[in-house]
Amino acid sequence: MSMAAKQLADKATAHLNSGRPKSAFKTARTGMKQFPKETFFANVCGIALAQQNNQRESIPYFRKALQLYPTNIDAQNNLVQALVSIGQADKALALIDKYMSTRKDHDNLLYFKAMAESHSGDHTAAESTLNSLLAEYPKVARAHNLLGAVLFSLGREDQALTAYEKALEIDPNSPDTLTNMALIQARANEMGKALGYVEKALTINPKHYLSLQRYGNLLNESGQTEKAIETFHKLLQIEPQSHDALLELATLSPAAEQPALQPIIDAALRKVPKNTLEHAFISLAKAKSALKLGNHAEADKWFAIGNAEFAAKVPFDQDRTRTELEAICGHFPADHSARVANEALSPAPIFVLGLPRSGTTLTEQVISSHPTVYGAGELPGIERGSRLFLDKNTPWDLPAAQELAHFYRSFLPEMPAETTAFVDKMPGNYKRIGFILSALPNAKIVHLIRDPREVALSMWHTVFSNPGQAYTFDQKTMAQELNDYRRYMNHWKSVFPDRILDLRYQDLVSDIEQVSKILADHCGLDWVPDMAHPERNAGAVRTASANQVRQPVHRKSLAKWKQHEQALTELITNLDPDLWPELGEG
Repeated sequence: MSMAAKQLADKATAHLNSGRPKSAFKTARTGMKQFPKETFFANVCGIALAQQNNQRESIPYFRKALQLYPTNIDAQNNLVQALVSIGQADKALALIDKYMSTRKDHDNLLYFKAMAESHSGDHTAAESTLNSLLAEYPKVARAHNLLGAVLFSLGREDQALTAYEKALEIDPNSPDTLTNMALIQARANEMGKALGYVEKALTINPKHYLSLQRYGNLLNESGQTEKAIETFHKLLQIEPQSHDALLELATLSPAAEQPALQPIIDAALRKVPKNTLEHAFISLAKAKSALKLGNHAEADKWFAIGNAEFAAKVPFDQDRTRTELEAICGHFPADHSARVANEALSPAPIFVLGLPRSGTTLTEQVISSHPTVYGAGELPGIERGSRLFLDKNTPWDLPAAQELAHFYRSFLPEMPAETTAFVDKMPGNYKRIGFILSALPNAKIVHLIRDPREVALSMWHTVFSNPGQAYTFDQKTMAQELNDYRRYMNHWKSVFPDRILDLRYQDLVSDIEQVSKILADHCGLDWVPDMAHPERNAGAVRTASANQVRQPVHRKSLAKWKQHEQALTELITNLDPDLWPELGEG
């Protein structure tokens, strides 16, 4: 490299190291023009774009760098990571296999392989790759961190925590690991610890993208909405096309702030390629912003665009869920009494369940406002335990019920000493009422009932990260899931006619005091006035309802679907009138 080229290279590197990727890109582009045979400048252009979360645009520069110097290991690594980040893990894995035969740094390549496998959804393969890597290279902190993320995705939170702790022993100042630890602590209802981890990460790197995103989410979940908005604006300063920040700001910011946000959303829509997940998120941000300003037609248009893009990228297996319905109901005929465990769980479990967006979060807040009731949030134990049983394809009997009870206990968080009952508000547990009442005989079931058109509208307007809720991106599929929900509940009511409290959402928001007394009675609690004021509940809320439950109970969302009836035509048409006879009554 000539002296003039080296001066430009040093300048570009200094910009990168000081957190000025735009300046680095500009300098490196100048270097590419003046010294077209120098691979360094093309690689730096790609790095600068990637640092601005423009991974898709970075790829041609990494390819150019490799065209000039095919064995440039930095450019190879950068290209692999960029491909993974835009959802092209298959191409990344093919390159890794190619590089394995020519490179000696197999620790790096195995790490990238596991990262690609994880991003493609094959977490089991990623775990195997990481175990192989760590067996030979036990001091690779980022591998322990990635293993923690993989184990977390597999539902093995305790093992994930151990992996993160090992990563921090090696590198105690890793913002990535600290931010991942924050998520583990939040799941355990340790919001103070969670905020502490992510605040430490931001002290180390105030512009760390994932840390800022997680911090904003945690602030919102803990009721600090204004600070959350401020944090997402910081994220937007770092990355103007940040789909995470744009969607959260469109959701959280008041109507008065939406006009200033809309040009930023529009610019991002022009910049981000269509038919990508990023474009889907930003389309829904556009829709939510329009909705805040009362422009229903514009909102409906963009909700349709965004959900269609999500549906194309996140498929839903309707056949699998129908097979599961038939299998579950088949295990619980009318005569099931011989297969009920006899050991009561203490503290007593209260299961609040129903369709997503049916009022389960509000109901949990009501019940957990009682001084001896702990709001545990959405616990995965019943879902995972029942799925393990179904995968075995064995009869449901007393030992199976006892095994599920033991498995579920392992997911319970630490609770205050005075706790007499806890609330598990995993909505989808409506599919598993038979498992619950057989394994946990002292369980209380509270079932939220809400007009399916209201529920559907709310789901249509919400982005769910759980792949099991991908049906919400397509109205026909959503209608089929709503129909199956009604089939489940009809079955459970025939099997357990006296064990389920049906609670209408309309009643909950119309007379909160009376309904809170009914809930207290059903759950075996002495009613206290705080139960009629769930907005005062200081517990963290980690669902899409985080903002609504901080407000006094109101009836604003009742019959709101009528304002969007035309936009819900496909959903309404596919609701089975035999399963929903009440919809034809008015």
